[in-house]
Order: sequence, then C-alpha cells, then structure tokens
Amino acid sequence: MTTQPQWLAEKAAQNSDIARTATCPRCAAPVLVGRVGRVAALDIRVDSDPVSATQEIRALLAGDLTWCLTRPAIGPPRLRWRDQWHIAAGTCPHTVHADHHCRPATPTTLF
Repeated sequence: MTTQPQWLAEKAAQNSDIARTATCPRCAAPVLVGRVGRVAALDIRVDSDPVSATQEIRALLAGDLTWCLTRPAIGPPRLRWRDQWHIAAGTCPHTVHADHHCRPATPTTLF
C-alpha cells in the first residue's frame, strides 16, 4: 500500500468542504475558510467570531451572506449557508458567522 504524498494531502484538504481556521491573507485577521456546495462549490471566508441575531440582520441588510458552522458528532466541522428557510426556522443550534470583510488599517502616525 502506498502512502499519499504530502502535497496531494494538502491539496485535497484545501478542496474539501471541511471548515478550517486560517488568517486572512490581506489583513491577517483570524477567519474560517471552506468550500461550500456540492456541484458549483464556492470558496468562502468568514469571520471566526460568531455573530448575534442583530449582527446577522445587519450583515444581511448590507448584502452579506451568513453561514452556520455545523459540528456533527461524527465528522469534521462544515460551513452551511443560512438561506431564507434556515433563517425562518428560528434559532440555529450552531454558531452563525458572517462573510469576512477586511477592516481598514488604523494609521500609526498622523503624517
């Protein structure tokens, strides 16, 4: 039996629908990344901090998508899109996360 090469294992992990912790390449903020969808998969990056119901409404009104992080008893955590039916069903038992947007950098000097 042959072992899987390291580069192939890394590529397979990057292309799976498993939610992984990472840092944003632009602002270095902690984020969750994953591939969502079965047919036309979408690569997403969400804030690692969960949002409240009020923050979710604010994100949706701003045109962002929200996601729930499912943690099944068996298997890895996965991100799932909160569509209108998922939201209308009431409180989600999982943590809810919003799309990541880099925050503007704070200037370190005045001039």
